[in-house]
Amino acid sequence: MIAYYPFNGNANDESGNGHHGKVNGATLALDRFGRSQEAYQFDGNTNYIIISHHEDIDFGDSDEATVSLWVKPSRFQKSNGILSKYQSNGSNGYVLRLVDESGGLEWGPLARQSSYGISADNALQLLKWQHVVLVHDKGSSDLYLDAEMLARGPNRWSKNEDDLTIGRDYTEGSELNRLFAGSIDDVRIYNRALSAEEVKSLYGFEKP
Repeated sequence: MIAYYPFNGNANDESGNGHHGKVNGATLALDRFGRSQEAYQFDGNTNYIIISHHEDIDFGDSDEATVSLWVKPSRFQKSNGILSKYQSNGSNGYVLRLVDESGGLEWGPLARQSSYGISADNALQLLKWQHVVLVHDKGSSDLYLDAEMLARGPNRWSKNEDDLTIGRDYTEGSELNRLFAGSIDDVRIYNRALSAEEVKSLYGFEKP
């Protein structure tokens, strides 16, 4: 694990690697266990958390990586970013975002060619905590929801020098600035691809 954000009163990285986040308007809220100030809530208008670019959290198609987080949407909005390290102009990086108003998700580099993105319809539910995991390896990019694999697609992540943002799909110098409404907690980033069994174990360990 190369970054871990339990959001227990702040946006510090508790992996020991120093990738601390800067909070922009997001407020501390109840987590999925009902504990106060143990998750962050985003208003969908101005709130996000930003983590400065570092090679540790920058992955290309030859790299293995896993991103794990808990999400509770308060409303669905098209193309609103949950987590993004992404340059839309060059289809670079990686992003997880809502694809439509029905709770569908898409992830991967998503610009220019629709084949770059992978989608899962009606994935999330409103006002419910769910565990979302992206597993990226040399052969595929997989989406898990509450320990079940929903979809598999090609591996097309690529490196860039953008910052990592939580709660926003954003590219510097672009009009793209789409913000998530809801709560996010326990963001974990690994520099390897977790197995299906490991994803299941992580869900079992973290679920309320």
